[in-house]
Amino acid sequence: MDSYGHRLLLNIQGESTLPQEMRNNGIACNTITYNTMLDACAKCGCMEKASMLLEDMRETSIDPDIITYSTIIKGYCLAGDPIAERFRQISPPGRHGFNIQR
Repeated sequence: MDSYGHRLLLNIQGESTLPQEMRNNGIACNTITYNTMLDACAKCGCMEKASMLLEDMRETSIDPDIITYSTIIKGYCLAGDPIAERFRQISPPGRHGFNIQR
């Protein structure tokens, strides 16, 4: 793992927020940077942090893409979480959401 990947993993597991740190240093986040952070969350089992990152994306008007959603689903699957409930959480109302029937 390179130094960036190591720093990302430590940041994901810690309390600081990398998107805020990037903004403070004049570095703009985009879908790719968020997807990278979400993948780190999925790989280290930090899905609460992933939910916070997804919310941060929405608050900063960065649209999640298919990679974003598949990465989140992967993370919940790796964690053994019931995935149908997670679809409801990640699907924004009125946007490119999923329609899951019970």
